[in-house]
Amino acid sequence: MNTYDLFIELLTTEDEEKIKNILIEYDIWDNPNCWKPYGNMENNIGTIANQQTNPFAAFTEKVVNSIDAIFMRECKREGINPESKEAPQSLNEAKIKYRDSILKDDIQIYATGNSKESMNLIIADNGEGQAPSDFEKTLLSLNKSNKLKIQFVQGKFNMGSTGVIPFCGKYNFQLIVSKKDPKIFVDDELADYWSFTLTRKNSFDKTRKSSLIEYLIIDGKTPFIKKSILNILPNKNKASDTYSQPMEWGTYIKLYDYKTKHSSVIKTRFMYKISQLLPGMPISAFISDRRDVFETASNKLTTFLKGNLERMLEKKRLVDGFPISNIVQIEKQNIKIDIYLVKNLKEDNTDYTAYKDGEGIAYVINGQVHGYTSDRIFLKKGIDLNYIQKNLLIYADVTDLDLSLKDELLMSNRESLRDSIFKNQLEDLIIEEIKNNERLKIENQKVRNEQLKNKTQNDEHIVSSLKKILKNTPSIAVLFDIGKQMPNFTEIKEGTKDKVNFVGSDIPTYFDLIGGYSLINPKEVAVNKKFKIQFKTDSVNDLFTRENNKASFELINEEGFSINYSLSLTNGKCSVLCSLPEGIKINDLLSIKTIVKIDEKTFNNDLHIKIIKEIEIKDNSSRKKKKKDNPSLNLPNLIEIKKDDWVNHNFNETSVLKVMGNDYIINMDNVYLLKNIKKDLTKEIQLKEEYKAMFLMYGIALEYSNNENDSNSIDVEKVTSALAPLIFETNYIIQELKK
Repeated sequence: MNTYDLFIELLTTEDEEKIKNILIEYDIWDNPNCWKPYGNMENNIGTIANQQTNPFAAFTEKVVNSIDAIFMRECKREGINPESKEAPQSLNEAKIKYRDSILKDDIQIYATGNSKESMNLIIADNGEGQAPSDFEKTLLSLNKSNKLKIQFVQGKFNMGSTGVIPFCGKYNFQLIVSKKDPKIFVDDELADYWSFTLTRKNSFDKTRKSSLIEYLIIDGKTPFIKKSILNILPNKNKASDTYSQPMEWGTYIKLYDYKTKHSSVIKTRFMYKISQLLPGMPISAFISDRRDVFETASNKLTTFLKGNLERMLEKKRLVDGFPISNIVQIEKQNIKIDIYLVKNLKEDNTDYTAYKDGEGIAYVINGQVHGYTSDRIFLKKGIDLNYIQKNLLIYADVTDLDLSLKDELLMSNRESLRDSIFKNQLEDLIIEEIKNNERLKIENQKVRNEQLKNKTQNDEHIVSSLKKILKNTPSIAVLFDIGKQMPNFTEIKEGTKDKVNFVGSDIPTYFDLIGGYSLINPKEVAVNKKFKIQFKTDSVNDLFTRENNKASFELINEEGFSINYSLSLTNGKCSVLCSLPEGIKINDLLSIKTIVKIDEKTFNNDLHIKIIKEIEIKDNSSRKKKKKDNPSLNLPNLIEIKKDDWVNHNFNETSVLKVMGNDYIINMDNVYLLKNIKKDLTKEIQLKEEYKAMFLMYGIALEYSNNENDSNSIDVEKVTSALAPLIFETNYIIQELKK
């Protein structure tokens, strides 16, 4: 069998059914001697099919493997064992050390195929590559510790080659070809040749209870090609010329009929998603679309895939003054928190999706997102950043977190977070930092002011009607207690301004505690509350977060308690928000020392904390009783929106209500409202009043439920849109049921 001819036929074929036919023609498809279980595991489908839940996260692992291969190439070219202390001890160290040796086209990604609805994906790298003797042990292994002891790589779970397989069409075809870098010595007489294989899913063997992922072998081993160079890379100047340029070494992988929700031009939506999952991508990659079904020539031009952080800064897509960097300490370990706020440049206010897609707090290791909390967390009461929710993105760098704590926070699929005590404690610290960030409050208010300019708010008729309802319906009246927890936006203010004239020093000359808090006059803190300590300084804002020559902050409790805290430094004021440690009791006295070190300078401060009894919530039962007798409404702001303003709120004709903190945005051009008005124009005013009152009540009830459960699990916008077709027919339905 001519293995080169077989390989070229598989490579240049763009349709998976034709791939199957090629295998049949070569008497391979039905020959059990030509297939071997992936990872040498007979039950491998359980491992392979239970990794990433979306195709973007799965493909990201391929990109990570290519990046690792490039750094491994450089390390091995120096004759250094990647597991040794002589090798780089972090990804950032490797990036700095090898950046001058890495070429801009060392990694290439491109789409091929004959359809706009589907695509084949190719990723090729000039990394270390694999010799025939190592091909199966590395590229086709499962659950092996190939890179576990190497400090500067990201892929350590040894499953990166398989996460993509379930997304590869009907047959799970994946073509892999690799050759060792000739500058790296390996004891293999075939090291100058290429090895290749093809994966498939065997779900047609009726003797098996489950499907099996297999790979192609010939004569008991993966086939090899007796050529030192393969012409398989694309011509960058000719979109239709996909398999003509020489590749001398490295690894080349083709995924057939890769299933994504976004099979359009690869350099837009697909590229954005990979960039978002690799915000700190240390090496850029060429990316292009080779499908000639796209008419616009510019779609085929090659561009660069870069990390989200680099893209946001390069494109100047951040609101002025961002990112803001803070420090969180938990379990005596520091985690850097970076706050990004993305600008909206398009009129439809949706182009932030090029930089984030629902992520709120993303947890990052070596520049790769390993799990995130939804940005719906910014809608919670007390945070109330509703107007910038979709544009706000937090990166928490947990690279240096202890392994045991990483295990408590993250799942091995690099997608999901564990619902653990540690995860909740860390999230609470980050949320507290966001809640207390004045700059975010100002930006949220700016956006609100702009969107609600000249909009109609609550009218007296609705207020009067609801007063009567509350007086006679106590079960409904209780819902309006929610109003006490809402931010008051009635008086719109621009907010306080930043100290624009503040100029900090790289090396501070002072770092002084604000307030004495001596042993005689300690700071009193309720046992159920957090406490804040503040310092004044002449330091620059990034004193604790910059890459080079950053200061250290240490908070020591002389009684031996571990105190978790978050730290922010803005324009000469450093705020440290602390959580009381477990085991603390009323009347305990905590002695705290803070130490700031930078270069040869040390700034020490001492303070004392006295624990007092829990702050009790006052009994409001008498006030509530009085309110029932003479209800005083604490209504949210009901703000009317017309069709010409839909774009600012992501509304469409079926939208009804969106809750933005204390602002209830209602669509007065809802299609069902307009249809009912058209039936009887004499009832227009009545129908509009009923519509506003009913959906205001529905919105308050749904938000009340969200607050009672301390979540935002109910999507008010979706629920009210679903109810809209029925709302005007309710009376008719009731009358029919009575019959």
